[in-house]
Amino acid sequence: MKRLTRILALLLALVLAFGLLGGCGGKEESGAEETSAPPDEPSQAPEETPEETEESKASGLPLVDELTELTLWATINPNALRVIDSYSENSCIKKAVELTNVYLKCTSVAGNLAMEQYPIMISTGDYTDMMNSTSQLYPGGCDAAVDDGVMIDLSPYLEEYAPDYWNLVKNKEEYVKFFTTDEGRIVEFVPVVLNGYVDAGYILRQDWLDAVDMDVPTTYDELYEVLTAWKTELGKPNALYINNLGVGNQNSLTDGFGLATVYDPMQSFYPYYVVDGEVKFAYEQDEFKDYLKMMAKWYKEDLVWKDFPTQPTVFSFAQSDAALSDFLNGKLGAVFGEMGDIKAKPKASNDPGMVLIGMPNPVKNKGEKTKITTNEPALQGTWGVTTSCEKV
Repeated sequence: MKRLTRILALLLALVLAFGLLGGCGGKEESGAEETSAPPDEPSQAPEETPEETEESKASGLPLVDELTELTLWATINPNALRVIDSYSENSCIKKAVELTNVYLKCTSVAGNLAMEQYPIMISTGDYTDMMNSTSQLYPGGCDAAVDDGVMIDLSPYLEEYAPDYWNLVKNKEEYVKFFTTDEGRIVEFVPVVLNGYVDAGYILRQDWLDAVDMDVPTTYDELYEVLTAWKTELGKPNALYINNLGVGNQNSLTDGFGLATVYDPMQSFYPYYVVDGEVKFAYEQDEFKDYLKMMAKWYKEDLVWKDFPTQPTVFSFAQSDAALSDFLNGKLGAVFGEMGDIKAKPKASNDPGMVLIGMPNPVKNKGEKTKITTNEPALQGTWGVTTSCEKV
């Protein structure tokens, strides 16, 4: 049981760490350069056992006295594969190894390839100790995975060995619904983000705003004025990136019209929403016609990126080779990206003066609140233990 306690503790740590690192690894389709996902050779496990300090004793760390290796199969944001080959190389995971004395040998698979590579891994019968997204990837879900002898049922152990986690989730009906299978099992740990958060949206060239002496726009009219100024004063036409659907990733450009317009099953986006108990189909609404008229005007005035209709369906501009190239080379000034792009993309740019800043989803009138804004869900990124794990 002591071993079980330790692996449950490690799973909880994984839930927290990978909840921050995974990004949209299981949801997105990537551009041509991001489709490789090698079953990598991770960095070597540390040879030394970390010293025990008063602080580590109080926290219950390390989890084990001798360095122990556990294997992990996990989806990863394809963008991360530009920087690392697996989660084993991530600084956060390395720190976790240092604190817990448990080395994670990770097989990291690009999220857009998970549906292809997961069945191959399962068919071999050679599972890693832990894996994520069983509920999404295993045919028949978690119950089938347990019945087929792939995953173990964690529910008998949670109240005793993960009491804080158990008490948090058992008292919220919406949590229990997500955690519990049809057979009453809890097969996976899920990170609980109590308030949700937004980690993606439009990013603007702050240095371009400064050059035309303008602030970050918050309304459609202000965004129009900014794009026009970039075109006329800086010689930067067609500076607004939009996705191939023409509506902005995650409804970012139609949000202010009260519309959920994105159709992208991979990210669970559909053009339906509810107003006062009535289901609405976005493309039939008068507000959508108003949006199309506005964007047609912007397009005719050379304010919108002309290549958007030919691009693949992607989560952010960085996964479109054409959009990324145009942005890094100073042709695009407003793009939909992730929070990390604000710091990372200037370093990759050929323009040493590039400074980026986030922009809220625009609204029609100053001070209005958006209604369709997409938050990261409170429950995301699932983790379980397989029957191959000898430490349980």
